[in-house]
Amino acid sequence: MDVTYQLRTGLAWSDGQPITPDDVIFTFQAITAANLAVGAGQEGYELITSVERVGPNGVVLHFRSVFPAFRNLFSAILPRHRLQGLTPDKLAADPYWSKPDVVSGAFLVQDVARDHVTLRRNPHYADGRSGMPFLGHPAYTDQVVFRAFPSRQAVLAALKAGDVQADVDLTERELTTVARLRGIDVKLAPALAYEQVSLNQASPNPATGTSPPWIGDATLREALDLGMDRPGIVRRLGGGLPPTATPVAPLIAWAYDASVAAPAYDLDRAKRMLDQDGWVSGPDGVRVKNGRKLAFTLTAASGQQLRAIEQEMLVAGWRKLGADVTIDVQPVAQLFASFEQGGVLARGAYEAALWSWIMPPDPDSEYDILHSSATPTSGRPSSENYSRCHDQAVDQSLDHGRATLDQSKRAAAYRAFQVAYASARCELPLYRRLDVGAVSPALRNFALNPSPAGNTWNLPDWWLAG
Repeated sequence: MDVTYQLRTGLAWSDGQPITPDDVIFTFQAITAANLAVGAGQEGYELITSVERVGPNGVVLHFRSVFPAFRNLFSAILPRHRLQGLTPDKLAADPYWSKPDVVSGAFLVQDVARDHVTLRRNPHYADGRSGMPFLGHPAYTDQVVFRAFPSRQAVLAALKAGDVQADVDLTERELTTVARLRGIDVKLAPALAYEQVSLNQASPNPATGTSPPWIGDATLREALDLGMDRPGIVRRLGGGLPPTATPVAPLIAWAYDASVAAPAYDLDRAKRMLDQDGWVSGPDGVRVKNGRKLAFTLTAASGQQLRAIEQEMLVAGWRKLGADVTIDVQPVAQLFASFEQGGVLARGAYEAALWSWIMPPDPDSEYDILHSSATPTSGRPSSENYSRCHDQAVDQSLDHGRATLDQSKRAAAYRAFQVAYASARCELPLYRRLDVGAVSPALRNFALNPSPAGNTWNLPDWWLAG
């Protein structure tokens, strides 16, 4: 498959140098070079065999196979003239990554301090962009300051006092609090992200050296799913969370199958299933089957109150089933570290783990999360099948979704994926995340973006009234 792009004539970097196809080629080389970590995953890029320039403004991506989600690639490109002189061993350590001094976006980084980052308008941003339907103008704002606060309560207090005009980093935990704020506009939208529990399928499990209790026991996986008190978590977080059926979000209407039932909470049914499956309650209330106790550890990121609430309620529900569940917390950096850095998830050094997946708009992203070929190893360190899912129906549906550019055939493949996902239970979806924004009424043109682009996606359009 070949994809050809034509760059708009007149595009310029913030220092006035032209943006050319050579910058695209350099970006591809920086992302895919061996042992070169420039902050981008290689998912999809590894399918590109080469990138070549065609004419003054054209660039062709040559793929070794069909890749329908090609639009997810090259969300940003790098300035070749700024970075090309660096040797590979020095590129990743260059100050550019903490304070980029040549950019293509609407703002330049003016200052980076301990508790704030200051941006100023890029005078060359509009070069070559006239006639674009949106974001084709210089930023309306001269300067934007991103401030860090010691707590979310401090952010909300500053917002209420008028010291800040927007809070774009709220979670579901703050829903009850923001609902009580006066003089603040609160915006909510279902996000392309879902909270879930991964059941590690590796056997033996690297964390314990033994096989997890759910390996080969679909009934146990279903019972654990039924024992997740999702309604209680929704109530605890203030309600209003959109229901979760599968990771293929209802927002992606062309690939969504509404007939796939959302996960249920039915403790009595779960208990009956475990009884029939041979899990017998012991004298301490913990179930035992074939001499093995139903015991495992639930891991999540430390220092996150949202996850602490979820862990507490999940463990309470599973203990009612007769499971002995221990809570484990890991520093965020260690939990999500790369395979080479010994990351807990990447190495599979956990039993069950709780976190969110943030999804691009194309459901092909599930390939690198759940396809058996995407299990992280020394040969595929950037793959993200952290659950070590190996399910034939999941693999087959994801293969079919990636094998064609026909949208109707892809939709059928992802509807089949939803059924396979719900049956395999490598992940137990908890709820669909909400995109939450709280802004001053004086801030104009703020618009939520539930995709990974985030709520500052149209920052050049923001301006303050009055």
